[in-house]
Amino acid sequence: MVDLKGVFRIIKQFHLPTRNLLHIDPLSGHESIKSLSIRFWFENLRRRTALPTAYSLEQFFEPSSFIRDQNDSISSYRNKWIRYEDGVHRPQPALLRMVDEKCHGSARDLNHPLWRALDVSDQKILKGESFLRALAPGVQTVIFTPEDDAPLIQSARLPVTFVLLKRLVRKANLDAVACLVWLLRESRHAGGTNTGRIGMALHHVLLMMAMDLHAMKVARPLLQILVDRILPLAMQPHERVALSVNEYIEASARLNILVYRTKIGKGQSLPWSKRTRVMAKLLDITYGFDIFFAMGKPFRIDESAPGLSQEHLRLAASEKKDADWGWECLRSNRQGNVKEMLERYDYEEIPVTADT
Repeated sequence: MVDLKGVFRIIKQFHLPTRNLLHIDPLSGHESIKSLSIRFWFENLRRRTALPTAYSLEQFFEPSSFIRDQNDSISSYRNKWIRYEDGVHRPQPALLRMVDEKCHGSARDLNHPLWRALDVSDQKILKGESFLRALAPGVQTVIFTPEDDAPLIQSARLPVTFVLLKRLVRKANLDAVACLVWLLRESRHAGGTNTGRIGMALHHVLLMMAMDLHAMKVARPLLQILVDRILPLAMQPHERVALSVNEYIEASARLNILVYRTKIGKGQSLPWSKRTRVMAKLLDITYGFDIFFAMGKPFRIDESAPGLSQEHLRLAASEKKDADWGWECLRSNRQGNVKEMLERYDYEEIPVTADT
């Protein structure tokens, strides 16, 4: 995961409008899941090997692609890996096996369960538990009962509760995202009552991870799919997703920085598991209302929705004031005082009537 210096670099970069955007379909407005999975595979290889370019990665993984002359100088090469970087060509199984020998587990990045979970047209994955069984062991320990001593008895799935979702949020990795997307789709498909809680959990995981995904150049297209297709499954008809894609990235960067301004994180180099615990507390009002009002809620009332009641309009105005105040505090690097926020409201005098 990105360190503190990396967080500051990302904050300087996230305003660039074209960053992370490749091969957008003009009809759907989204990058294809296939392209996204290829680019994620490529970027993770670049991160793991610390090799900066497609050329250097091709040299490392496929030295046979380079033809040398009699002086042992490179005379030509296939220039194949630039197509992986751009997400236009899917690597063949033979290459995946060869790459996986040097970077163990990298093939799973290309075939990660998340890519299938994002395809809302694929309803087959909601049948049974095979999808959940394909998730990483760390996530499976959250959603299934502990293994019994009897090796032939398969562990049972646990009910979706506040505690289970909290444990998934603390994982905050790609498998946790895949699991939450699947749970949200399942709950919506079955007409369950947990969609709101699952949506909140997914929102919090995205806030923690968006910065790191941005560093890998996949945050914007991935978040766009989640904002447009997945998170709305947990919304009420009169609501909209609270944050834009750019706001998710900015919020994530600021949330990760705030970890290092707490007593736990100050002057420390925290492992990801501890950082997620601190971020979870930052989002639940433990450290103040400003963070919660700026980014804590996944949905807000959609002021453009037809037929809103006066109460909904009043709540929409209140939500906007709260969010504006929260962002103002975060962007000015100061801790907000809730009294300051309350002073901004124009209170109506309520007449007091005596009992007759």
